[in-house]
Amino acid sequence: KRNHKKTKALTATLLGLAEKAYGDLTESHHSHLSDSKLEAIPLHNQQDALLLYDNDPVVLRNMTMENAGYYNMADGACLRHWQYGLLIGYGFALVFAVGSVPAGFMCYTHSRVAIASVALVAWSLATSLQATAHTFSDLLVCRAVIGLAQAFAMPAAISITADYFKERQHAAEVVLSVGLYLGSGCASFSILYAEALGWRWAVLLSGLVGVVLALVMYLTVEEPERTEFSAPCDLGVVSHEVFQKSRVARLLILAASAKMLSAYSLSAFLPIWYSRRALDGYANNSYACLNALVIAGSGLLSALAGGFLGDKWSLKDPRAPCWIGLIGALLSLPLIFGVLLTENFGTSMFCLFLLILVGELWFGPSVALLQASVRRSVQGQAVSLFLVASTVVGNLGPSVLGFLDRGGAAGLGFHLLWITLLANLAAAAAFAFTVREINIDPVAAGFGSKYGAEDVQNSKQRSGPPSARGGF
Repeated sequence: KRNHKKTKALTATLLGLAEKAYGDLTESHHSHLSDSKLEAIPLHNQQDALLLYDNDPVVLRNMTMENAGYYNMADGACLRHWQYGLLIGYGFALVFAVGSVPAGFMCYTHSRVAIASVALVAWSLATSLQATAHTFSDLLVCRAVIGLAQAFAMPAAISITADYFKERQHAAEVVLSVGLYLGSGCASFSILYAEALGWRWAVLLSGLVGVVLALVMYLTVEEPERTEFSAPCDLGVVSHEVFQKSRVARLLILAASAKMLSAYSLSAFLPIWYSRRALDGYANNSYACLNALVIAGSGLLSALAGGFLGDKWSLKDPRAPCWIGLIGALLSLPLIFGVLLTENFGTSMFCLFLLILVGELWFGPSVALLQASVRRSVQGQAVSLFLVASTVVGNLGPSVLGFLDRGGAAGLGFHLLWITLLANLAAAAAFAFTVREINIDPVAAGFGSKYGAEDVQNSKQRSGPPSARGGF
């Protein structure tokens, strides 16, 4: 209300980030829209038009073995299980990581709004081009372009919001999280689009919407004045600060990598498992709508609750972000069992809602703690490096699952279970070691006199130490 331009900018940024998550996940929903005898796995969420895996009698209206390629990407592009895992994992993540290096430099020398807008156009066009794909290679090229384009969008979006919020970085993280969760939730509706129009039209229209959003972003978001949070900084300096100098930052990256590995594995293969498992009460359309509500609702609540809890608790205990992550990882363990071992679809989705709610509380507070543990001059760049590193490691989960999957619900459910359980146990251990590190050396987490009284005071005011959130 106090700043109409800022409101427009944030709205457009949210739209762009929502399109990012939507563009990623629509591919998944379309892909695995039908595990027919080919047992080819699609790209992420639901086995759409569905001759449900082997001989499961779940079929969309008017769908036959002959027209299965019209409804789902798996049949349309003749994907195999391992190819799906590669597409949804390192086919995107490796290019994303490599592209993040030049993207960081360009954000220092060029308009960040222009960079984000062009990146959104690029990955939207790549999304639309998937409509022409008939082979794994075609889709792999499109995914690589999407990964490269999004590598430029992420640092630009982080830098823009950091400069708009200045001393309120936790609010910037929450804003970014909102777009990611909305996009992730809305991706479920691609199942309905594919049923009505076919998967090729669904990805084509999704990409065209992104082009429109890019225009909205470019015309409404004004380039903010650069602050110290987006000041140029050599990559070597940031890497040294994060990977060598700060033990707290290293441990947080380990914890984040484990949490993202669990989250990426579930987001990529849980929809496929639902369609194969055919729980009591499951149906394609009901899954599309309920999953959208579960992901968007629990994600938004988690982002807000994580920021609030991190702020309040950190006033009394600087280790609060670690405790939040540790407790959330441990509470996730029984909920994972609930999601994968129940016989009722509604019960499973309720457990999934709770899993996202408690399991994602860690992100915002952890990002704030990361910022508090490094020098003020590299805090903005440290967040980007933190996200890139954890994204690369996290995508190991879907890639491994793709190679392990041999079809059927039992095998996929077992692999999802042990991978996500181990990942959350690893995250809990990493958060526990971070608590120990702060106990031994509070200065390592930004509490003390490491950077001088003024920097310490600013750090405490801004993060408390920690609070915030973030997808992606």
